[in-house]
Amino acid sequence: MLDKITKLTKKHISKLILLFIGFFIVSSVYAASSTWHFTSSTDYTYSSSTGFTVTGSIASLNKNTLVHTWVITNATNYNWAYDVVVDWDYAYMTNYLWNRVSVLNISNPSAPTLVWSVIDSWTTFLVWVAWIVKDWNYLYVASNTDDAIQVIDVSNPATPTVVWSVRNTTNLNWARWVAKSWNYLFVANDVRDSVAVVNVTNPTAPTYVAEIRNATSLNWAREIKIVWNYAYVTGYTWDRFTVVNITTPTAPTIAWSITDWTNLNWAWKFKIVWNYAYVSAYLWARVRIIDISTPTAPVAVGTILNGWDY
Repeated sequence: MLDKITKLTKKHISKLILLFIGFFIVSSVYAASSTWHFTSSTDYTYSSSTGFTVTGSIASLNKNTLVHTWVITNATNYNWAYDVVVDWDYAYMTNYLWNRVSVLNISNPSAPTLVWSVIDSWTTFLVWVAWIVKDWNYLYVASNTDDAIQVIDVSNPATPTVVWSVRNTTNLNWARWVAKSWNYLFVANDVRDSVAVVNVTNPTAPTYVAEIRNATSLNWAREIKIVWNYAYVTGYTWDRFTVVNITTPTAPTIAWSITDWTNLNWAWKFKIVWNYAYVSAYLWARVRIIDISTPTAPVAVGTILNGWDY
């Protein structure tokens, strides 16, 4: 992905910021581990890397501070690559439109190799496979149009095993995003306007246990992240950022929600760093900064503006 960040202009910076914030060193990919505020826009003209410096509140890209290592392409196995999780020497990737989960060996970052791939079949639910979470020896994959969560045992990454799936055409309708906390998965279902809860105490036999649905606060729920007893969710079409209390996972409740047709327009991806959420407003090319130190009463504290286009 890094090789695509070239000839960067300010209209892309709201997306780039979310690549920088809260990332860490993984294999040969390096990025920032802190947060910065950008109080005025600057034209970012060219970079062959993702390096950058900060002077006061202004960020500038550094040319050639990082070197693109390699690229691996495959029109079948990597078609419409959607999400990737890196764990030690392996990368686990979903391919959205090609209904596939792939495993790559990245022990040599200059020559990654495909070691395993599974495609949707009569025994799996991987149609429009979206977000992926790895926890210990298991992958949990959200399948968008199959309305399902697929569980894959990757204790041996070279020969994973599809062990189970939970499908629910009502409560997991258009499952897209998934997050895990303790023995529970929390699944954002966009068409359903809901967050569903799946018990994975036994990963080989997951069970659906609960759902919170709200056509306003969770309208087209997209990304979901969990911090302690709260799940944070973006609402795509209703320009929302919502907090769900999951202290009792079997009975989640809405703790707080805000809509902002300007600064959260088409709210989608976000990062949480310490007490702040950085929420990308996809349509209006901006990032909204929200103080979540009190989860039941967050406060919007700033916005990174970058024009009308994206």
